[in-house]
Amino acid sequence: MQRYRDQAAKAGNAARVGFPTYLHVARSTQEARARFQPRFEHDVSFAKSSRSGFGRPMDFDSLLTGPVVCGSPADVIDLMGTLLVKEFSTK
Repeated sequence: MQRYRDQAAKAGNAARVGFPTYLHVARSTQEARARFQPRFEHDVSFAKSSRSGFGRPMDFDSLLTGPVVCGSPADVIDLMGTLLVKEFSTK
């Protein structure tokens, strides 16, 4: 990441990095997973056809620990808080 930022700065550009985040909320975690998992797995299948996972697992359960937030309202609040703590503790 630092190399990317250094090269962008050298070229006079702002280094911007983004990644997809998926969010799905339902009344219960079970309902959220049942409704969202098929759609998400379709998206992952498409992504796998054009690129690798860069050494990371690309299955639904593994991705629930990062770029995928799926669950009941209480679960989503907790997960978003955890992600924010991770983000700001690395800076």
